[in-house]
Amino acid sequence: MKTKFQIIIDTSGSLPPSNEQRMEMLAYVRTMLKNFTTNFPETKFTVLSEVTLDEIAEAIRGDNQSKLNCVYYDCAQGRHKCVNPVVKSSRCNGVCKDYKDKR
Repeated sequence: MKTKFQIIIDTSGSLPPSNEQRMEMLAYVRTMLKNFTTNFPETKFTVLSEVTLDEIAEAIRGDNQSKLNCVYYDCAQGRHKCVNPVVKSSRCNGVCKDYKDKR
């Protein structure tokens, strides 16, 4: 039997947490999970997805910029390319200096 949990840490203070504070939060969660496995030794944890560089960049910026919201991002048929004519590489590396919001 599997039980799924999603951990959301709401930091609704006046300022968003710094990268150092986020790392402290992550260390604390890891410590708590170690205690959890001590109390429930038959449990195993599975990471469903790793944090991507785009997700980290979005979290640091604190805005809604993402490659999916970029006018020049082409995700059709799994191509995941940048179609901006001024960008040298067609590989989409997430949000760049030539980002343009399509909303």
